[in-house]
Order: sequence, then C-alpha cells, then structure tokens
Amino acid sequence: MQVSKLQLGRNKTITAFFDSCVVIHTNFEPYAISLLAEPNANIGLVSALVPDIKEFLEPIRSSHR
Repeated sequence: MQVSKLQLGRNKTITAFFDSCVVIHTNFEPYAISLLAEPNANIGLVSALVPDIKEFLEPIRSSHR
C-alpha cells in the first residue's frame, strides 16, 4: 500500500471517497469494520462512532479468540 511508504506505523483506518459513497474501513482484529456513508456525510462524525461500535462488538470479538 502506498500509505505504508510514509513509515507512520500500521494503518488503523482507511477512508475511501467515491462519487456515490464514502467507505471507512477500521481494523478490529481479527475483523474489519466497514462503514458506508453518503458522499456528503460528515466523515468526522461517522469516524467518531467507531469507538462505540468497537465497544458494542467487543463481546463477539472476545468470544472468537
């Protein structure tokens, strides 16, 4: 990945912008969380949901380790 060439460490989140939507992928090993939003969505607000989503999903992740 081109981003890794910046040597800023491992990617935790990747945001991709398309004409019809925005996709936010977040690492939640061994899973990935993918959020889809309208192209005009407030990405900061959508990204702010990630900690709550991770907290909600933690029991599922813990049961599969």
